[in-house]
Amino acid sequence: MSSCNEIRYLWESEAEASTILVNLKSLDVSDCDILVSLGEKEEKNHYGRNLLSSLRTLSIYHCGSMKHCCCPNSIGSLSIQSCSSLTSVSFPTTTGGGGQKLKSLVILNCENLTEQINNTSMPMLVEVNIYWWRNLKSVVQLSSFIHLSSLSIHDCPSFESFPDTQMPNLTKMSIITCQSVKSFYDIQLPSLTDLTIVDCQSLELLPELSNLTLLNDLTITNCPCVDASFPSWGWPPNLRYLKIGGLKKPISQWSTLNFPTSLVKLILRNEPHVSNFIQLSSGLFPSSLTTLEISNFDNLKSISMGIQHLTSLQHLGIYLCPKLKHLPKVLLSSLLSFEIIGCPNLRRTCNGRGSRYWPLISYVPSVSIT
Repeated sequence: MSSCNEIRYLWESEAEASTILVNLKSLDVSDCDILVSLGEKEEKNHYGRNLLSSLRTLSIYHCGSMKHCCCPNSIGSLSIQSCSSLTSVSFPTTTGGGGQKLKSLVILNCENLTEQINNTSMPMLVEVNIYWWRNLKSVVQLSSFIHLSSLSIHDCPSFESFPDTQMPNLTKMSIITCQSVKSFYDIQLPSLTDLTIVDCQSLELLPELSNLTLLNDLTITNCPCVDASFPSWGWPPNLRYLKIGGLKKPISQWSTLNFPTSLVKLILRNEPHVSNFIQLSSGLFPSSLTTLEISNFDNLKSISMGIQHLTSLQHLGIYLCPKLKHLPKVLLSSLLSFEIIGCPNLRRTCNGRGSRYWPLISYVPSVSIT
């Protein structure tokens, strides 16, 4: 149902709706400007007990007048997006509790929603995605979410903390633009394989990474209060992808990098103090690297030294390095792609036949310079 701008409710009679929609499995409602709720007579203790018992998926988008959503107890997937007046989401109170079957929850841009997430009404959750929930402060009782495998919290400025707990089956965690969160140190994440933390301005403490033995992908960028000397902790032993930069202490000032030999893709960002790439690599990048990308190195002038030992390197990307002028005299024969974006000095010396560096890069199968 889309753009039905004259309806305030989808049904008036619960009995009639139950009869007509008895086999309905998926309900998608969008852009209904004056819709207030799904049913005209919603009673938290009774509504939905027998209503739409076949419904498995409920999606509500851009319904700006909707204030309350009482969900049928049978749904396994709930997505609510851009409902600016919404203040609460609930399930009917029934024997055994409501929301027992819900596995996937998405809440996006519902700025007035005040309730918190807890396991008492949604014990079977496997996936939780929360975006632009202004009032969200915490995600409580996570230790009881024993089935949770994916958790994403993005652009929640009031979100402050996780409880000291263990999430035994969580494999993917993404925390982005949560300005108030300060610590993840006490969370135990034994199954985590993918961790992304971006633009958390107050964050100081991270989990001890060396204990994340299954972690393959790690991104931590633009967290200026993180004063972490990662090598002193030790890297996750099976790390394959790392994107890092914009921390309190620049990587160039770490005493040692000591990246794990399992690492194959490395992306470095925001290193304003590096003028020559040798300041970073100095032979310390593992020869296992197949992809290397550097971006936003404002003062980098040369990478003439520092990559020669990367004999497995296949993909090299250089982005937004306005002062970069010099490449190595000999590029690696293993390269399959070479990309330069936002580096005006290199663009002039690499772009096209007759340019200074064209003989150096012409053998690379894929070259992109913009």
